[in-house]
Amino acid sequence: MNTTTTLTANMKLYYDKLLLDNLYPEMRFYQAASKKSLPVREGRSIVWTRYRRMPARVTPLVEGVVPSVTALSSDNISATLHQYGDFTRVSDLLSLTAIDPVLESATKELAEAGALTIDTVIRNVLDANTNVRRVAGKALSAMVPTDVLTGAEVRTAVRMLKAQDVRPHSGGDYLGIIHPNCSFDLQGDSAAGGWVNANTYISNLNILNGEVGKIHGVRFVESTNVSSTTGSGATVVFRNHIMGRDAFAAVPFDGTTGEARIYVKNPGEQDTSNPIDQFSTVGYKATFASAILDPNRDVVLQAATA
Repeated sequence: MNTTTTLTANMKLYYDKLLLDNLYPEMRFYQAASKKSLPVREGRSIVWTRYRRMPARVTPLVEGVVPSVTALSSDNISATLHQYGDFTRVSDLLSLTAIDPVLESATKELAEAGALTIDTVIRNVLDANTNVRRVAGKALSAMVPTDVLTGAEVRTAVRMLKAQDVRPHSGGDYLGIIHPNCSFDLQGDSAAGGWVNANTYISNLNILNGEVGKIHGVRFVESTNVSSTTGSGATVVFRNHIMGRDAFAAVPFDGTTGEARIYVKNPGEQDTSNPIDQFSTVGYKATFASAILDPNRDVVLQAATA
């Protein structure tokens, strides 16, 4: 008997034309940044200036006597523009023979990769902040899987911000960027109390992309692009962030949105690098900078997950 096994060359493979999506993290860091664009022909560096706080002067003035002068002082924070990008080539034969529209698929994937690049660069800047709080105040090397994020730890982070006079974001709440695993632990903390799901807010707050809820004056958005490190043994410890207003900045070049621009180059008569039109290219490029404006305004809240 002839079967599909013995006559495999005669069997046509069924191809489902519904493309399978790749799984990309939700990008949340850029939306939390203070934005300031850098115009063209103004150099590669951008500088922010912050005046230092003037002290309270509680000694009464002496009648008729001019008081001593108090000088202003300031600090500068700077960032340098860098370019990030990537591209791929698609041969003409592949474009003509593939079942899928390869150039369209490549454009989609590179757009996602460009957004992830920007989000990750900003995240790495924030992760370098030394204003760190770990669950129960432990050393990183001592953290174990039971050192999960709790409502008490969120309250502690808020206390750290308030103790430094850090202002909340508009609406009166601080912002937390949190890994879904830590969000799961926080929402399951029966002792915390007060968790409010984003879809049940009573006030007219504009819900942020990825916002899941709030507790103890912190509105949380989830992202798997929150980085992790290792505690005791193989314990995974996530670097969540709880921040106030103007904690960090992202600087898109020339007033752009900060998102990567996509470039699709098809063969052309003047393209000497592609003399016989054998390929097209798809790529992205982003020019931007990011910097921590005040380390006290962001708490790197490190927590494990069970």
